[in-house]
Amino acid sequence: LSQGEYVALEKVEGVFGRASNVNQIFVYGTSTEDHLVAIIVPDMDKKKAALQEKGKGKGSKEEYSNSVMEELHNIGIKNKLKGFEMIKKIYIDYDIIEWGPQNGFTTPTQKLKRQILYEKYKDSIENMYKELKNEKMKRGLSKL
Repeated sequence: LSQGEYVALEKVEGVFGRASNVNQIFVYGTSTEDHLVAIIVPDMDKKKAALQEKGKGKGSKEEYSNSVMEELHNIGIKNKLKGFEMIKKIYIDYDIIEWGPQNGFTTPTQKLKRQILYEKYKDSIENMYKELKNEKMKRGLSKL
């Protein structure tokens, strides 16, 4: 990351991949940014159950996203991840069921093809970083 920290992405993915709402996770970080972001393929059965539970089927994607972020945060703390290993923003891809060799996103041994995933989700990743910068700027202005 931009502060010089090295993040073992597969380790972080292994920790956050234990979240009950997560089917698959792709964690991304770059030397030009100071936070990690993630793309998530949700566990669709758990997503449907969570949304139904939160208002008898009227739950929103935003509510679901917030509950996933909360779960990820708690898992990170429980597993003693460092602050720079914590995910600050997520994008949930509701349109894909699974990343696999059949669609070119993983190897036959289920290792993520990071460059291909990055290319697919580049716009979402850039938007998450823009949102983080905007949030940081707002916090800075509110201190004035």
